[in-house]
Amino acid sequence: MGKLQSVKLDTHRLQVTDDFGNTIPLPNVENDDECRALIEQYVSAVGIPERDSDGRISQIGAAIIQQAPPLPVSPGVRKAVPLEELLAGAPGPARGGVPGLTEEETVAFLEAIGR
Repeated sequence: MGKLQSVKLDTHRLQVTDDFGNTIPLPNVENDDECRALIEQYVSAVGIPERDSDGRISQIGAAIIQQAPPLPVSPGVRKAVPLEELLAGAPGPARGGVPGLTEEETVAFLEAIGR
């Protein structure tokens, strides 16, 4: 998926640039006549990928271009989750000490076992 950057109808060659700046040529696009309306829009290219000696896609042959589904406006950041809510479902002893022992007894126990 990337932005359609150029459409050359006389040679049937298109070019897509992904969000990392990689440019991928698309020779012999099957539906290139439909693509001029998609310039500067996100598209997906389905075709035969060709790879360079490093294994990266160097071009996609015989591609069919489709408008990509819309990207979310802003993925944003989810609201902060309180620690108590995170720990409520966590395995292990409950937060706040050892049940049935006072704070002093808990400290003494932990010291006795080397913690």
